[in-house]
Amino acid sequence: TLDQKEKDALMRDAELAWRYFDWGARTYGGVAPGTADIEAGRLVGYPFVTMWDLGSQILAAISANRLGLIDQRAFEAQATSILQLLGRYSYRYEGVRLPALEVAIGKQAEQHSGYDSADTGRLLIALKQLDVHTNGSLPVKALIQGWGLEKTMPGGELHDIDAGRLSSTQGNSYAAYARRGFLLWGYEVKPVFSASDPMNDMSDALKTLDELQQRGRIATEPLLTEEIELGGSPHGRFAADILYAAQIERYESTGRMTCVSETAIENPPYFTYQGYQIDGAGGDFVVDTDAGSARTQVAAREDAFVLNAKGAYLWHAARPGRYSDKLISLVRDKARIKGLGFAAGIHETTGRQVGLSEINTNGVILEAIDYSLNGQTALLQA
Repeated sequence: TLDQKEKDALMRDAELAWRYFDWGARTYGGVAPGTADIEAGRLVGYPFVTMWDLGSQILAAISANRLGLIDQRAFEAQATSILQLLGRYSYRYEGVRLPALEVAIGKQAEQHSGYDSADTGRLLIALKQLDVHTNGSLPVKALIQGWGLEKTMPGGELHDIDAGRLSSTQGNSYAAYARRGFLLWGYEVKPVFSASDPMNDMSDALKTLDELQQRGRIATEPLLTEEIELGGSPHGRFAADILYAAQIERYESTGRMTCVSETAIENPPYFTYQGYQIDGAGGDFVVDTDAGSARTQVAAREDAFVLNAKGAYLWHAARPGRYSDKLISLVRDKARIKGLGFAAGIHETTGRQVGLSEINTNGVILEAIDYSLNGQTALLQA
């Protein structure tokens, strides 16, 4: 149970997180940039967004509206700007329009081309919540009907598209979360896990452990975003409990506070995927990157392990207790950027703040606070 002091602290945190979107929308025509930092005393944004970013901004605006940080007029203005952006830009594949991999919101013309199923799944979850929150008053359904998403799901599996070629993503660690976004809009997608309920059946638990090992690292996101947005799932809660216990065990054995998820960082390789890799001996914490150079991989090992700021708020919301209290306390102390929002996290080896803020950090923090202050009710159920 949250006392009034903690409720007030969470509202102050929410106000700081919303500054990122307020500044970003005013600076970039209604849509906040993917990342931002302070250079020579002024705020500078990276003027591109992915579909995952836009999903985070939609969910942040809903939470800010529910928390009373913005009124209905301001909320609808921001939601409309995002819907208009989604309507203007798309990726063409076999005669249909699809959500683009990345969209430029500044003067720069270069942007990555393609289609990402995980990003689209998160966007679909956000759009469903937007449609429910506004009682269908915004043209959300028309936008989705204009996409040919069925083209991306041959055989009932999720796929990415790169250079016009499909590749299945049904076996990656984001597939279960992304699938729920497609299901919300009536698309038929095969189940991701073969077992039905690992929380209550030992045989199902062993099968799920094996499949989690095959899918790669598990991380705070999307396990806990699924919980606070959609109410969770047996497989998601099962994996989240394993991860939470592993993080606590690492802290107790090494003294290092641990909270792993994906994040942008200020130096090469600029984006990392941190998580817990289950194996036959138990598991280990790992950092993955998209880059492959030896220098970049060294940088990742030495500097890329980050205590994730948004992850701390997710654990505080979904697993309240002594360890999650420690996480959020550390983030409040070391990850605040005055006038901008929260830094992406805290570098584990040095204890210094990651030198940038981002749309997903501040968006998820707003979601988690909304969940905590509104009776731990999943956003879509609310």
